[in-house]
Amino acid sequence: MDYSDSETGGGPAPPDEFSDEILDQMIEVLSSAGGAWLIAQLHEEPKRFQTLRQDFPKSPSTIDERLGEARKAELVDEEPKYVKKKKYHQLTEKGEVIGDEIERTDLLRIQEEIWRLEQELDEEIDAFRESLVEKQDELNEAFIENVRESHSTDDNADVQ
Repeated sequence: MDYSDSETGGGPAPPDEFSDEILDQMIEVLSSAGGAWLIAQLHEEPKRFQTLRQDFPKSPSTIDERLGEARKAELVDEEPKYVKKKKYHQLTEKGEVIGDEIERTDLLRIQEEIWRLEQELDEEIDAFRESLVEKQDELNEAFIENVRESHSTDDNADVQ
């Protein structure tokens, strides 16, 4: 809803309103590796990057990317708060709403299960690929052996 046209006299949308663009950005954050995890962590309490890094199952650059995306989606405050010269990242009101929903649902557990299954799939594909290479090597060796035998049989026939 565009509040500039509404009876309320204009101004920004209240925190419980999400534009389509922001909703799309939120979904992108939540579906990206570590997005829901990041929001869940900050929902517990504001945290320093170093604390997030210690607990995060992905790379520090991924944390930084998710923080940037979450800021753009208005889930994390643009400016971190400072306490005793230490920088803390915290959720916005919208981020708190999303954090409540993550907590209420099984989104984080499901996402973690998907990551585990993706990792398992990658491992199985790698094992499958290795198995195919081994089979290909075996077939190549058998072919070479057949060619050798065929040539040695031809050579023996020529000698007689």
